[in-house]
This record gives sequence, C-alpha cells and structure tokens, in this order.
Amino acid sequence: MPNPETEAIHQSLKRCHQHSDFIRIFYDEFLDDAPHIQAKFADTDMNRQIMMVEASLYTCILAADDVPYAVRSIRDLGRMHHGMGIGSEYYDAWLDSLIAAVRRCDEQFDERLESIWRDVMRESIAMMLAAGDAQDAS
Repeated sequence: MPNPETEAIHQSLKRCHQHSDFIRIFYDEFLDDAPHIQAKFADTDMNRQIMMVEASLYTCILAADDVPYAVRSIRDLGRMHHGMGIGSEYYDAWLDSLIAAVRRCDEQFDERLESIWRDVMRESIAMMLAAGDAQDAS
C-alpha cells in the first residue's frame, strides 16, 4: 500500500505526463548541465532512453514503498550504471534536472512537493549506489 509521500509523487508524475514533453524537458535540463553528461549519451537511442526513464520513475516510487521487484530492479539499474562509470555526481545532476522538469510541468509543484520528490528519489539513488559499491566488493 502506498504511503502518502509516494502517492503524492505518483499524482505529481501523472500531472507531469499531461505535459507531452515532460521527459524531453528533463533531458534538455540534464544534458545541458555539463559536457561530461552529454558524452555519456553520445551513442544513446534517446527515444528508447525516454521510455526507460519513464518506467524507472515509477519503479523508484514502488521501490520507496518496498515493493520487492522494484527494489531488485533499482539495484540492477545501479549495477548497470556502475558498470558504465556513472557515479554519484551524475545522480545529483539527474535529480536536479528532474526537479526542474517537474517544476515546469506540474502546476501544483511547491516546496513541500519538491522535498518529497527529493526524498523519494534519493532513496532509489542510495539503493543504486549501494548496489554498485557491493559489486566492487564482490
């Protein structure tokens, strides 16, 4: 059963998806952040990537509710990112870009909602980073 914070994020995400360019706005923010981020996406099929990030946002919400398959998926994503050399500095920029896109696309966005978004997404980011660290320890 979702908790009130993940339900707030889910509702916010639904409002964001009413804006047809939500994920593209996010990627515009993210890729404009720094050249080292652009380089990571040089050979990426962005249409596929957009679908993947949309799914991963919902997975992050479910992982925050401790849904087992979502937690496994987030950990798998962390191991994959770690293998690609994606470290914490990318996640910080990712989260800031996501917040910027939500701010633009959710008409109900406010400081409280931003705090909830950041808390929920940081939980998944922590899982991803821990999975990558555990991969090194193996």
